[in-house]
Amino acid sequence: MLRTSTIAVLGLLLTACSNEAVVEQVAVSAEPLQASAAQIEYAEFAEPSDIYLAEIYNRSCTSCHSVDGAGAPLTGHSEEWNRRLTLRGERGLLASTLKGSEGMPAMGMCADCSEDDFQSLINFMMAEQ
Repeated sequence: MLRTSTIAVLGLLLTACSNEAVVEQVAVSAEPLQASAAQIEYAEFAEPSDIYLAEIYNRSCTSCHSVDGAGAPLTGHSEEWNRRLTLRGERGLLASTLKGSEGMPAMGMCADCSEDDFQSLINFMMAEQ
């Protein structure tokens, strides 16, 4: 009886974990959209106007989101961000930042950031240049 109960509990836990992973970590299935020369240049120099967010962005985001071909959507490349938003939703984008996704480490290289910080940074990077 104890063995059957243990197996049932383990089965439920595995099912719950796998369902959560599927909901929160939808992979981007298609090749990234090609950025224009203007979008690449914008991404190289863009930073939030808010000093606090700019500091976080410069230490935690630019190494991937300002370099074409790094695998991350470029800051200001709204078509690519919108594609990801359509696939994952706003909560999914935030979950990818918190848990890591496609080469991005958990917490997006910012262990001291809040969810509000991450959402503000995502909103900044999604904005069309």
